[in-house]
Formats: sequence, structure tokens, C-alpha cells
Amino acid sequence: MITKNSIIYQIIIDRFNNDTNDLHSIIKNPNYKNDFEKFLGGSFKGIYNKIDYLKELGVTHILINPIQKSPSYHGYDYQDSYKINPNFGSEKELNDLIDKLHENDIQIIVDYVCTHVSSINKLFTEKITSDNDKDKDWFLFKERIKKKGKYKHYYEELIYKLTSGKSTLIEKINEAEYLCYFGLESHPLLNLRNREVQEWHQNCISYWLNKFKFDDIRLDSGFLQPKDHIKRLYKHIKSDFPETSVIIEHWDFEPKNHILPKYYKILDGEFNIDISLLLNKLPNEINPFNRILNNYYQNKDLLEDYLSIVSIDNHDLPRFTHGFNLQKIAALIQFTLPVVPLIYYGNEKGMIQYNGGENRIAQSRDVMRFDLNNKEFIELYKNLIRFRRENNFEEESNLTDIQINDNGELFTYKLNIGNNSYYILINKEKRQKPVNLEIMFTDSEILNAEITTGRIIEFAENKWIKMDSESCYLFPDKHNKDN
Repeated sequence: MITKNSIIYQIIIDRFNNDTNDLHSIIKNPNYKNDFEKFLGGSFKGIYNKIDYLKELGVTHILINPIQKSPSYHGYDYQDSYKINPNFGSEKELNDLIDKLHENDIQIIVDYVCTHVSSINKLFTEKITSDNDKDKDWFLFKERIKKKGKYKHYYEELIYKLTSGKSTLIEKINEAEYLCYFGLESHPLLNLRNREVQEWHQNCISYWLNKFKFDDIRLDSGFLQPKDHIKRLYKHIKSDFPETSVIIEHWDFEPKNHILPKYYKILDGEFNIDISLLLNKLPNEINPFNRILNNYYQNKDLLEDYLSIVSIDNHDLPRFTHGFNLQKIAALIQFTLPVVPLIYYGNEKGMIQYNGGENRIAQSRDVMRFDLNNKEFIELYKNLIRFRRENNFEEESNLTDIQINDNGELFTYKLNIGNNSYYILINKEKRQKPVNLEIMFTDSEILNAEITTGRIIEFAENKWIKMDSESCYLFPDKHNKDN
């Protein structure tokens, strides 16, 4: 079960680690960029071999990409819904991985795709050649829908979303006779308004949850799924697996729609795309702190019983490549908001982009760089994870004493978690800045033991502190229970 105390670590199986623990060496291969879209060798056993690493880091959950048989390394276009991907390993190796994770108090979230399958999936090839006319309603054939009119509203809604509101472009983007996932002919979209399709997904998920001991499920591409399907799927999962959390990815091309959760009271939580995008683009965003606060206040009351998951980057976003100082700022915000932080594999190593970058979506999917020895990054994430685990975010938590000064470059706030309080100072500007703590935080008793570094920071008279260029601090209150 995912809770507000969870710390998630996202892994792309094929890119994390292989059986022989040397997957990172492939990056030195002169053909690495040319072979980037192929299976590179990451496996269940490779993750198994790194459980001690994950345990030492301190994460509570790992999130893995879909594990069904697929022609693609990422697994989001499965060709067999009921078979495991042999490129990742065997069923025994997956079971061994899950058992070992559980022995180390780490839970596992599996990603599941409802929206589409591979065009070589028998489900697609058999339905489109079937003599049963109803079978063709499992997918969205353009001419069929135009003629019969059934599912037309859903079809038009999908076109609107797939073209970012420019529906007239669909024929140019989607040349196949059926509707595809963002124009990819090899990714035919399932008709999720069809009750037979909905029941098929319910049975498929039950199969995987019964066969393996996955703890939780992430639903991919929520914005393309009708809510009646999601509600039925959630009810079905919870009826047999009440402790399983169901979270969803939701993208929306209209920024104004990012703010409020779309599945509140329907699912257990969703990925907060708005804050994640702001953190990912932190150096280039105008007034990012104001917008982060706007999101926080819009969602504050809802988050009492709903999970909001925030990352700096993920498998669909570019790597954060703006240096340690700015990544530290982004990570500090991520870990001190009352949200669930998600670490994308390699954040804690200071990974950047090593492939050619021709494929925008795949830019962040390099092999994990276990060979990097960026101690300041590892220390930062271990300290932030320790901070989260030493506090109970299931207790009432909120932000107070919020100030944004110096043209949006100085951001300060106080985080209250139960009876504990913490003080956050962020200087995004590329120059030193003197800050008076007594002015920023009224009636405060700040302990000068800075948490992200574990160092003592000297305060000048009257609690003045000189902040370095692009720097941030996290201080505890003197009256916290562990001080």
C-alpha cells in the first residue's frame, strides 16, 4: 500500500541493471546511440542484485514498467497480455525479486497499460479478422464509427486529446484505418467504452495480481481512459485486493487543467504533473514558486485522503541536467511538500543524458550509471529520504510563514508535520543573498543543524545568514521531538 510516508523509486527494467552487474559499461560502446531503442539487457535479476543498494538508499517502494511480453524494451505495447517478457527474465526470477524486496521491507508497484496493445498482439489480429461483427468494436476503426455512429462521442473525445485540440489534424497524424496511440500504427487503441474490453482488463489485472505478489498498480495514460472504465476497474481490484493502492498517470495539454486532481474519490492518487513539470523546468520557468504554491493551495484540502506523487523527471520527461545546486533546490521542494516523492532512477547519481537525444521521449532512458561516484548527490538524497522517514506525513501537515521575495528568486516557508516544524530557505538567484531568519519566520527557534548536508551552519547576530548563489537549506525547530 502506498501512503503519504512512501518514497517511490522508478525503474525501467531494461535500463537499470543486468544479471552480471555491468550494464552501465554499455554506454562506452560506440554503437550505444544506434542501439538505444533495442533491448539492452536489464533484468529482474539485475534489480534483485541491487536490492541492498535500494535498501541503503532508504526507499519504500519501487515502480517498474509493464512486465508483459512486448516487442519494445519499455514494455508499453504488449504483444501477449498473459505472458511475461522473456527479455526481463523468468517467472521464477520475478517471484524471487518480489520476495526479496518484501524481505527488505520494500514494496513493488507494477505499471499497467489499459489504452492500447501492440499490433502484433493476438487480441488485435484476431479481432480485426473475426467474422463476428461485434469483435471489431474492441478497437476504434474510423470508417466503422463514422458509419455506425456507435462510440462516436468517445472517438471524437480521443481525437481531441490526441491532437491537443486540433482535431482536423487527425488524418495527418493517424494514417492507419484505426485510431492509434498518438499516431503510432503499431499501438492500436482499445475501445475502453466497450464493456467487454473493460471486463477483459479486469480479468487481466486479476491474473497478474493473483500470480505474483505485486503490492500496488499504476495505470498508464489516464487522460485517455473514460472514468466509468476506471471506476469499474478500481472497484474490481479493491474487491479482491483491498490493500492494493491504485494510482494513475494523468497528462493534460491544457495547463489550467493540471491543477486539480482528476480522480479524487475515484482512485487512491495520481501523479502531480503540474508540480513535476515546474520542477523539471525550474531554471527556465517564470515565477515557479508562485505556481507551485498555487497548486499546493488548490489541492491542500483534498490531499488529506488522496495521494499526490511528485517527481523531478521520469521516463517521459527530459533528465534534469541543470547542475547539482538547482537539482538540490528542486529535490528539497519535492521532499518538503506534503506529497509523495518519486525518485527516477539515477536522480541520486546526478545522471544526465548520454544518448543522442534524437528521440525526445527516450532522452531520459539511458542505462543506470552505477559507475558514477557523485557523492554530493547520494548524500543529498539519503539525507532527504532519512528526513521523510523520521517524520510521519500521515499526521496533519501544512505550510506556513510562506514568503516569496526578490522578484521571485527567494522562497522561504515553514513545514509543520504533527508536532515537528522545519524551515526551508531557497535562493534561486545566481548571487549571494543575506537573509534575516527572524524576519522570514516569526516566533521561531531554529536549530542550525542543516539537514540536507548534516552540517552546522553559523548564524550571525540577530539570526542573519548568508546564502550562497543557487543554494537552499533545511533547518529543524529546536523543539522537535528528536532534537
